[in-house]
Amino acid sequence: MKHHVRHCMTPGVHAIAAPHGQEPPKSFAGRHAIGAHNEAARSPPPCSLLPVASMQRDLDVNGVGCHKRLRTIVIDDDPFFVELLCALLRDAGLNEIDVATSGDDALSKIGPTPPDLLVCDLNMPTMDGVQLLQAVASLGVRPSIILVSGEDVRVLDATRRFAEAIGLPVLGVLSKPISSDALLDLLRQYRPQPVPQEDHEVTISMEARQLMSGLKTGAMHLAYQPKVELATGALYGVECLLRWEDAQIGSISPRDVVTAAEKSGVINELTLAILDQVAIDHAAMEHSGVRTNCAVNLSMRSLYEVEMVDRMKAALAAEGGLFRDYTFEVTETHMVEDLPRVLEALIRLRLSGFSVSIDDYGTGASTMQMLAQLPSSELKIDRSFVAAGVRSEEGRLFLRSAIELGLGLNQTIVAEGVEIQKEHELAHQLGCHLGQGFLYARPMPLDELLTWVRDRG
Repeated sequence: MKHHVRHCMTPGVHAIAAPHGQEPPKSFAGRHAIGAHNEAARSPPPCSLLPVASMQRDLDVNGVGCHKRLRTIVIDDDPFFVELLCALLRDAGLNEIDVATSGDDALSKIGPTPPDLLVCDLNMPTMDGVQLLQAVASLGVRPSIILVSGEDVRVLDATRRFAEAIGLPVLGVLSKPISSDALLDLLRQYRPQPVPQEDHEVTISMEARQLMSGLKTGAMHLAYQPKVELATGALYGVECLLRWEDAQIGSISPRDVVTAAEKSGVINELTLAILDQVAIDHAAMEHSGVRTNCAVNLSMRSLYEVEMVDRMKAALAAEGGLFRDYTFEVTETHMVEDLPRVLEALIRLRLSGFSVSIDDYGTGASTMQMLAQLPSSELKIDRSFVAAGVRSEEGRLFLRSAIELGLGLNQTIVAEGVEIQKEHELAHQLGCHLGQGFLYARPMPLDELLTWVRDRG
C-alpha cells in the first residue's frame, strides 16, 4: 500500500513532521546537513545555512535564477528526510515541488508535463532508483537529475554514469547527510534541457563520388574552438573542427563524414582538403595579428600510407606556415593496426616540428597503450574525467592520476570539455596547462574567432 506524504510546506514555515517517536526540530534554519537519521537528527551540527534571501541572491548571481517555476519531484520514502529536503529547496527559491514515495508514485506524477528536476533516492521499495531512471529515460523525457543516497560513494558515482549513459542530464550526486552548500552548488548548474525533437534520422551512406563532389562544391568547412592557458586565460591554440553541409541531406556529423571517407577509400583526400583550408585560415589569422597553434584531427587510416607525411607537409607549407604551429590529434579509433607504419609516420611528423596529441584520453581501453607507444607531446584529458573530478573524490582521484601520468611523461596537458568554473579551477590546481570547452568558447567560424580574440584584448 502506498504511503502518501503531504506536499512541502509554504515558504518560511520550518515546522516539520518527524517520524514516530522523534521530536521535530524547533527550527529548520539552524541545520547544516539533512538526511541523518535518529541520533544524528536529534543533535544538529552548528548553523551554516544561508539566509533565504542570501541563498536566492547567490543563485541569481550565478546566472541560474530562483527557478520559481522549476517543477521538481522529490522521490524518497523517508518522510523526515523529504520534509527537510523540500524546505531546503524552497529556501533556494523553488516553489513547484511535488513528492513521491516510490518509483511507481513518481512515474504517475510525471504525467504529460515532464518535471524539470528529479531529486531521487536510490534505495526505495518496489522500484529502486536505477530502475526508476531507466523508466524515466524510456519515456523520452529528460529532466535534470540529482541523485541522493546513503550508499557507498562508488555506487552513487556509478549510478551517475549509468544515468548519463542512458541520456539523462545529471547535475550531480549527494551522499546523505547532505549539506545546503552542496545542494546549492548543484542547483547552480541547472540549465533548461532542449525539447526532444521527433526523430527523423537519415541513414548516411555516402559514396566516394559524393564526398569528392562535396569537396569540390564547398560542402566542407571548418569551425574553430579555442584552447586557452589555464593560468592566464590567454589564447594558446584552436582545434580545427570539420563541418559538412550536404545540398540534399543537410548537415552531416563529422563522425559520419570521416567514417564514410574511411570506408570509401577517400580519407586521404578529405584529410588533405582539410589541411589546405587550415593553412589558408592560419595565414589569415597571422595577417590579423593572431599567432596561434592549429590542431587537426587525424584519422589513423591516413598514417598507413607513409607518403602522406610529405603530402601533409606540402599542404601546410603552401601558405608559408611553420610546422611548429600545427598539432595532429589522434585517437584509438582503428587502434594501430599496423604499428610500424604509424610510428614511422608520427616520428617523421615530430622530426619535422609538428606536435602530436593523444585525444580523448581515458575513453578507451587502449589509450594508456597509445601513450606508452606513440611519440606524443600533448595529452587531452576527456571531458568525462574532467566533469567527474568535481563530482566525487573518486572522480578527482582518476583525474589527478591521468594528469600526473601525462606530466611525468613531459606532455602538455589539456582539459577537454570544460563547462563550469569549478572544472577550470580543479584542472588548473591539478596541473593541467590548457583548457578547451564551452566555458571559454564554442566552435565558431574564422571571422567569429577573430572577433572573439579582439574582444578579449
